[in-house]
Amino acid sequence: MAYIDKEKAQMFLRTDCLKRYPASFANGLLVAAEQLNKIPTADVVEVVRCKNCEYLLKDLSERQAHLCMRNPFCRINVKLDDFCSYGERKEGE
Repeated sequence: MAYIDKEKAQMFLRTDCLKRYPASFANGLLVAAEQLNKIPTADVVEVVRCKNCEYLLKDLSERQAHLCMRNPFCRINVKLDDFCSYGERKEGE
C-alpha cells in the first residue's frame, strides 16, 4: 500500500491538473481536492533509509561494507536501502 501527502495531492489537483485539462473538468477537480479531506489519515512515520541516516558510516574502500554507528559498541553492516526504527535523517536531507 502506498501513502500520499494529502496536502500535496490537493495542491496537484488544484494547480497542475487545472492547467492540463479543459476548463470543463475544473469543477470536478476542485470537488475531488475537497473530498480528500474526508478520507481518514493513516498513522505512518516517514521511513529513513540508511543512505540518508546520520548514523551511517560509508565504507570508501572496495568492500563497500557500510556500518551503522548508532551504537558504537555494536556496529552492524547495513545496505544503503535498509532502514530501522532508530533512523534519523541527516541535516539538510
